[in-house]
Amino acid sequence: LTPPLYLRTMTSLDAPIYVAGHRGMVGSALVRALKQRGHTNLVLRTSAELDLRDQAAVFAFLEEVKPVQVYLAAAKVGGIHANNTYKADFLYDNLIMEANVIEGSRRAGVEKLLFLGSSCIYPKHAPQPMAEDVLLTGALEPTNEPYAIAKIAGLKATVALLLILLIKSKLLRVKMSLLGSLLAFHMLVAFLITTGLLTVVAGGAVVYAATQRKPTHHVSLNASRPRVRRREKDA
Repeated sequence: LTPPLYLRTMTSLDAPIYVAGHRGMVGSALVRALKQRGHTNLVLRTSAELDLRDQAAVFAFLEEVKPVQVYLAAAKVGGIHANNTYKADFLYDNLIMEANVIEGSRRAGVEKLLFLGSSCIYPKHAPQPMAEDVLLTGALEPTNEPYAIAKIAGLKATVALLLILLIKSKLLRVKMSLLGSLLAFHMLVAFLITTGLLTVVAGGAVVYAATQRKPTHHVSLNASRPRVRRREKDA
């Protein structure tokens, strides 16, 4: 069944969409939701088929597939015992997976990237109900701190990349605007030269500048000293 129009996204239904971590709880829910909305070209890879810790493999995969959207739901997860026992593994694996997918998406020209965080990125004693602006305002829960730190790093990397893209987009618009202004100026000068009006315009500018020039007052250094004539004494 084709979903109603208001449930569809702006992305074409046959455009490639990559869901990283499609077999997990959140990733599988994303796949179901995308299918319900009519998307037919979902690109899915298991960890055995694509190791997200392998930068070269991830970059090559994204460059080949060229997905228009990427949903980053993949992560190394575990319980309290695993987080406490393998802290370095949880930190490294999640950091490297996020970095590879985010940077690979940028290089492949992905239009939209969704990075999924976690409730554990917020302080342990955050006020309830928890608001987003309490991020990094307090200590994390120690039992899953490495996982939380990796998630925060991925979040900040995504925000930083978005900021860079916005700045480049704004600079591009400014450059195009300046280019248009310069082009219009050169076209005007060329028109004035070919029609012989350039000398008339220049002459008028000189006359106008002369009429607007303020008179210059020259002040003598001795002007403030009154001249006093000495009377000659009678002989």
